[in-house]
Order: sequence, then C-alpha cells, then structure tokens
Amino acid sequence: MPKYSPEAMGEVIKDLRKKRKLTQEELGIRAGYQGGAGVSVSRLESGQMEASEERFVEIARALDVTREELVTLADARTALLRSTSAGGIVSVSDRIARIERVKEARRQLVKEVEALNIASDRARDDFLLRFHEIAGRLDDAPSPDPGTLATDQLPHADDAAVEAALQIQFTRFGVEQALAGTSVAAAGGATSGDSAFEAFTSLVSLGSFPLGSLLSSLRIGAAFKALQKTTGMRPTLGVASGIAAVVGIAAGAAVGWQRATAQRSSRQQKELAEAEAEIALTQPGVDALRDLVPKATETLDYIAVHASHALRRWEAEVGGEPRGWGSLSPSEQKRYYDLVEVAAAHLAVVTMRLEDLLTTRDDDLERAKALADEVLAQSRDVITSHV
Repeated sequence: MPKYSPEAMGEVIKDLRKKRKLTQEELGIRAGYQGGAGVSVSRLESGQMEASEERFVEIARALDVTREELVTLADARTALLRSTSAGGIVSVSDRIARIERVKEARRQLVKEVEALNIASDRARDDFLLRFHEIAGRLDDAPSPDPGTLATDQLPHADDAAVEAALQIQFTRFGVEQALAGTSVAAAGGATSGDSAFEAFTSLVSLGSFPLGSLLSSLRIGAAFKALQKTTGMRPTLGVASGIAAVVGIAAGAAVGWQRATAQRSSRQQKELAEAEAEIALTQPGVDALRDLVPKATETLDYIAVHASHALRRWEAEVGGEPRGWGSLSPSEQKRYYDLVEVAAAHLAVVTMRLEDLLTTRDDDLERAKALADEVLAQSRDVITSHV
C-alpha cells in the first residue's frame, strides 16, 4: 500500500511539472490522456483523482523521473504535510480547504454532465430521430430473424465484454423490429424530441422482448442481463438531475462557517467528519463518472456530427418520397443496415444508467464501471466502422 496521500502526490506532480515548464495540457498529452488531458492533470494535482498504473508510469516518464522516484518524493511530501499539522493531525482549516477543493472539483463534473446532456440531445435530434423518420418512408422493411441469435457462435462467458456485446446485439434486433413496423404516420406522430425518443425506445424494447424465449438456446448467463437491459431501456443520459444532486451537494453543509472562525469544537469536528465520510463514500463513484462522462460525450458528439452526415447522404440516395424495400439498390439496403447498427450503438450509450455509479459500492461498482467502459468502447467501434 502506498504511504503517500493523493494530495501530496498532486503537489509533487505540480512542482515537477512547473520545474519542467510544462502546462497541464502538455503533461496530460505526454502521459497518454486523450480528450481533456489538462483537466485530468488538474484533478491529479488537486488530489481529486489518482492515476492508473499505466498513466502513473507515463507521468513519471514525462516528468523525467522514475516511478520509484515519484513515489519516494510523494512519501516524503506526505510526511512533511503531516508533521506541519498540530500534533501530526491535519488542522481544521486544512480539512475545510480540502473539502472546498472536493466541492469545486464536483461542480466541474456537474458541468461535464451538462455537456453530456447537450451532446445527447444533439445526437438524438440530428441522427436517431431523423433516421426513424426517414426509415418510416420505407414500405416492407424486413423484420429480423430471431433465430439468427440462437447460435453456438456466441461466446460462452459471463463478463463485461460479452454482456456489452449482447446488449448492443439485442438492441440492434429491437431497432430492426421497430423500424420494420414503422409507418409514415407513426414516424411523424411525436411532438417533441423527448416524447419521440421515449416512443422509439419503447418500440425498441418491445422488439427485443420476444427474445426471452431464446435464452435456453443461448445458454449464456450474460444474455439474461443484456435482455433485461434492452427490454427496460429508458433514455437516461438526458436526465442529469440525479447526478447533479448527489455530486453537487456532497459536503455542502459542512463548510457553512467562515474559516476565520473555525475552531476545534465538537460540533465542527462532527460536521467535518460527516462531510469527509460522505466524500469517501461517494468518491469511487465520482471518479468512475469522471472517467466515463467525457467518453460518452465524445461518442455522442461523434454521432451528432458524422452519423448525421452519413444519414443525410443516405437520404439523398433514397429520396424523400415513400419507397418499397425491394426498390432499394443493394448498396442502399446495406447502408440502411449500417445505420441500424449505429442506432443500436447509440441507444446502448444513451440508456446507460451512469447515475447509478454514485450509489454502487466495491466489487459491484467495479463490475458496473467495466460494463460501461465496454459498452462505450464497443459502441464507438461499431459507430466508427460504419460512418
């Protein structure tokens, strides 16, 4: 177990970065962080995030020290910080300052969740609902064959990669079934983006529900969980109130006093302890959100831009008037199925319940985060391979 505290490690990284005359963004890029590299380093330096082992090694290399040297420096800084506190105990003012830093970092996360919601709305309006509308002009679009899923070619394992693949696969089946039953009137029946999205996801859920009869043939434990997911899907990313509430108000009541009047009263000690306990309880879930939210935002932004462009090209090919499925050329039919795949991956992302990570603990949290990571990674692979 490391002897250093995250705050001490953050201070060491910050000092070395400034000594090397690097910006937070430059260090983040050199360490291998992708989007939001500077934000990631900022969180490391403030002690609000700890790097993975891979990133930790890359950070040390970017700072021109070894991993062991970085740990040694952080251990020494931790001992120094503790020794400068009264009796080796962190002072009340330092504890308040630490809570304030946590609050500020969580306010930033709320902003990132709001950006995710904006990306979700754009992808919904510019791609998914437009695809539903355009597909509604096709007569006799084929329904999927449930028998294609009852195959021994599916992997016989119960892990995050399998479950994510099955979620996307079942969702694709539901999308195909929903579009096969779409008529021009039904496609234009919704009056708002939210209601249209709810209506479409309900159709997709109904389309995947009959797969329950195939579970005995699939013989995969993950299949049941994946089917439960698709038959109860709801557009959850568009509702950030749950995330914002838990993240935004955490530790809020504990720092209502001014620092100048902070004392070691029993009441203040109790309030501080409660705030620190709340932070410790929710921090793993917050860290998971910090990792997943930017990835989901990036994927949805990609859909809003690139998938919508691909959709417009397909619409230009098939025209704006109703057409029979048999009148489409093979390339036009293939493009339809490509867009079905994209829509399934899109729905797999936007129906993830990321807010549940804040109330999930220990091994369950690790499993939930691993599944979310797999859904995002596999969805991105599907989307980029087709648009």
